[in-house]
Order: sequence, then C-alpha cells, then structure tokens
Amino acid sequence: MSVGGLVGNNYGGRISNAYATGSVSGTSRVGGLVGYNLGESISNAYATGSVSGTDNTVGGLVGYHEGGSISNTYATGSVSGTSNVGGLVGYGFDYGYGEITASFYATTDAQGSSINNGGAATGAFAGNGIGVGKTREELTQASTFAGWDIAGTGGTNAVWRIYEGHTGPLLRSFLQQVTVSASAGGITGKT
Repeated sequence: MSVGGLVGNNYGGRISNAYATGSVSGTSRVGGLVGYNLGESISNAYATGSVSGTDNTVGGLVGYHEGGSISNTYATGSVSGTSNVGGLVGYGFDYGYGEITASFYATTDAQGSSINNGGAATGAFAGNGIGVGKTREELTQASTFAGWDIAGTGGTNAVWRIYEGHTGPLLRSFLQQVTVSASAGGITGKT
C-alpha cells in the first residue's frame, strides 16, 4: 500500500542525505521519497520524479507524514491523486513533536507550466509549515535555499552543491569529480 521512491514505510529510521529521481505510482500513501513516514526525521533530501496515486495521500516528497521533522528538503515533480495531494507532503498529522522547515516544492515544471495546484495539503500541517512553493526556475537559484549548507562553487565541505540556474541543490556526497582535457583531436573526459 505505501510506495516511495526510496522507502515505502519508514517506521524508525532517520533519513538523511538521500534522494530519488524516478517516477513513483501507487494507490495511496505514495511519495517521491517516502510513502509513509511515522515519527522519524527526514533531512537533506530531495525527490525529482513525478508522483501519482489512484487514491489519496500523495506527495512530491512524502505521501503521509505522521510526526517527526522534515528539514532542508525539496521536490520538483508533478503530483496527482484524488485527495490529500501536496507538492511536498500529501497529508501531515502531527502529535506535537514534528515540524516542516526550510523545505520547498515546485509549482511549475521545466517549461514553466503550472503543476501541483499550489501544493495544498490537509491535516495538522495544512497551511502551516507544509513547505514553500517555488517555480522550477527559483529552485535552481542558491538564494532560494538561504540557511542551507550550500555552495555555488566546488572545493568546499558544504552538504549541498548548486549549479546556479541549471540544477536544484545536489548532495555533494554523491557527486564525482570529472577531468576534461581538450586537444586538437577532440575532448576527452575521465572520472
């Protein structure tokens, strides 16, 4: 029942420095990263694929979030379902020990077309810290992510790296250095 790009059900594991890029589909509790998150923190994470559910609780990052905190996250894919659908979180229920901070979702796709209907969600988080809607273009600008440990150049120990105007934040721990050499015979590269 719970489907996520990384984890279907998360019942006791903190998720940090993680991402998912593929499209995700299911019935309910469907999320780009996590389908159902129970009382655990999610930080420094993102999802970029489209997310769809044939029923309810569908979110770009998390389908159903019950307690626990979400921080320094974003989702850029389009999200669709029948009810409790959100650009970041489809449905949030909080027992008083969780919050969503410094987290964003896309309101447009790469071509500038509107997606996610404003990212509205229901539940205890509705209209209160559910994430901040930004255009896809804004999600490629470092200024959007003020307060994150993010760098616009290489050679730092920052958690995130952004290529201004070209990509959303990328987790540096997954990046590989590439050396490119140019000569009269062509360009060669190696990692």
